[in-house]
Amino acid sequence: MSKNLINQEKDIIEFLYVFNEGRQKRLIHPEAPQDFFYFYQRLKQKAPSTTFIELEELHSKTIFLKILKIIEKIIIKFLKLPFYGHKLLSLQNLQYMRRSKHLVLTNETIGYSMLFIVKYLRRSNPDLKVTMFIMGLFQESNLKSSIRRLLLNFLLQEYDKFIFLGESEYEYACINKNLFSEKYHYLTFAIDNDYWVSKSTSDKKDTILFVGNDVNRDYQFLKKITNELTNYKFTIVSNRFSSNELNSNVDLINSDWKSATLTDSQLKNIYQKAKISLIPTKNTLQPSGQSVGLQCISMKIPLIVSESKGFWGRGVLENSKDIFILQNDANIWKKVISNLMEDENLHTDVIQNAYLKFQKNYDYEFTFEQFIKIIE
Repeated sequence: MSKNLINQEKDIIEFLYVFNEGRQKRLIHPEAPQDFFYFYQRLKQKAPSTTFIELEELHSKTIFLKILKIIEKIIIKFLKLPFYGHKLLSLQNLQYMRRSKHLVLTNETIGYSMLFIVKYLRRSNPDLKVTMFIMGLFQESNLKSSIRRLLLNFLLQEYDKFIFLGESEYEYACINKNLFSEKYHYLTFAIDNDYWVSKSTSDKKDTILFVGNDVNRDYQFLKKITNELTNYKFTIVSNRFSSNELNSNVDLINSDWKSATLTDSQLKNIYQKAKISLIPTKNTLQPSGQSVGLQCISMKIPLIVSESKGFWGRGVLENSKDIFILQNDANIWKKVISNLMEDENLHTDVIQNAYLKFQKNYDYEFTFEQFIKIIE
């Protein structure tokens, strides 16, 4: 961890964020958007002692960490649960954890990885508070195994507050795990709307865009669409494809958020040239594509998304008016894609409607104030 990012004093840390890999390299670029930092920058302005740690390969030679790494590999292999505590247990990280009043765990991977570490920390600091962001914790696969259910219950019992970023998952948890419902809070997902702004440009908008790598996207369906619409140009930003499996009408940019091989500025330029954006997904409870979707709306790009249980715009974005929400039927998608690409009036109406809803319902600063109310 870079010394200039971490308070080296021995004082109390008000909030300690725990992230996956990739945050440190982005925080050194102040012009980068605040997406995927879960209000870290805003909170640090209010509480300057706020800081963070992230998962990293420690290459430790200690017996304890070697044994822990083996145990976690077994858990991952047989239970399919993300335990990576060995990537957090440096002496420096432990010092930060011991000095912290409130831990902010930013996803399920961090939540499971910190589970037994939090149990250990509370032996000396029983007043330690823990808040966890949730987006996919209550997947059906996590509830089928009795051991998985046991670990999930342990996690729900151990942590103090859970912030759901998907309304469908929040409602599901309130019904099916209502023993802990007083800990549950729903928070609208929001992006940095000061950064994702469409600039005035002469660039021709003629590409169909797909951005994403998460497991809940339907990559085979996307491939089918690109194969059958060879008269249109596609840009795919993903590491889920190889160039030899796609037709010549597809420009593949192999990238993911963690590696940052594509900068936010470069992604913004790609958005600038897109006429429409596709988010085909599987029918899961976990929201998929909401960050890309909101970035696109903010950049005034119409969306076509899959109908799913976890659709993130439910109750806000209206089908066929602000957005197109479709069953994964290639013929239906091809017809709507063609209409949006060829009918300028339809294209303009849809994105203007969506943008108005976006400004009213997905303001980053307002969502941050709601977050503050939850953690306080």
